[in-house]
Amino acid sequence: MRMTAAGRAQATNGRVILNTSYRTLETDKMSQVEVLTSEDELRRMELEVDRLFKGLMVSKNPLGLLSESVWRPPTVVFETHDEIVFLMEIACVNKEDVSILLVDDVLTIRGRRGDACRDRKVRYLQMEIHYGCFERSFVMPRQIERNAIQPATYSDGFLRIVIPKLSEPDGATPISVKIKL
Repeated sequence: MRMTAAGRAQATNGRVILNTSYRTLETDKMSQVEVLTSEDELRRMELEVDRLFKGLMVSKNPLGLLSESVWRPPTVVFETHDEIVFLMEIACVNKEDVSILLVDDVLTIRGRRGDACRDRKVRYLQMEIHYGCFERSFVMPRQIERNAIQPATYSDGFLRIVIPKLSEPDGATPISVKIKL
């Protein structure tokens, strides 16, 4: 099928309207395509494409069609003088569905949030909450006191893990080493 195109563009109220007519030579039918663009609309499209690609990156299946996606709960990691604190937002996750494992210097937090509407027939109009399995792993930024780790707490949708730092041995003071040229 061969097509011919003719088009014109006009600017109105900050928008560019491209009106293009396509005529197929075999059938002589006309179809029109209008593309409306503005800075706001381009920004909205950019954000939507970013969201779609981000969704592909966390999926077990690249198309996200055959399996549940693995999501990454937002987490804050900070340290005080004597401890490292992990604060993870995992609202509506049962504490029985969370596992915390520390192997060598890697802390791994796994869990699962069930979909409250899974058993009912619903049509989602908007869905921004992640369901299914999640997993995050963190490398400890410094030596930790393994024998002093207290149980994690879960309150108001936040999981809080506090890991004491290894105290410096007595007599361990930093020294400056000069460079000889």
